[in-house]
Amino acid sequence: MSDSIGAAIVTHLETVAEVTAVVGSGDAARIYPSVLPQDPTYPAIVYTVASNTSEEHLGGSAGLSHARVRIDCYATTAAAATALAEIIRINGLPSSTRGAVGSMTVRGVSLAAGPFDDIVTPRDGGQQWLRITRQDFLVSYKQATP
Repeated sequence: MSDSIGAAIVTHLETVAEVTAVVGSGDAARIYPSVLPQDPTYPAIVYTVASNTSEEHLGGSAGLSHARVRIDCYATTAAAATALAEIIRINGLPSSTRGAVGSMTVRGVSLAAGPFDDIVTPRDGGQQWLRITRQDFLVSYKQATP
């Protein structure tokens, strides 16, 4: 199920004009699962479903799941990474997000942690320092019940 919510969030982010204006759209969108590809173009987004739990009751599944989704915004400057993270928080996954998100039905989104800034040292002796702004979102969504 965690792959499904991750894919749904990517599908949703690819429909937000403010996000695609920065990271591109369609097959050229720079939104990646778990890790950056080698030699990417910046800015870029990396998403990870850090945890995913289902609510249960005595009769089985309650039909509601909660995923913690980390979204890392990579850029060559701190300002660009922070700006992209803010676009995601305000336009991409605002707390008002409800209803259809990709293939899922979202019941609510909240910022669980962040934004946090980080820095990545150059790879392979290069000169390119990367800035990252990290945010964790808690996404509650309907889950199919057996």
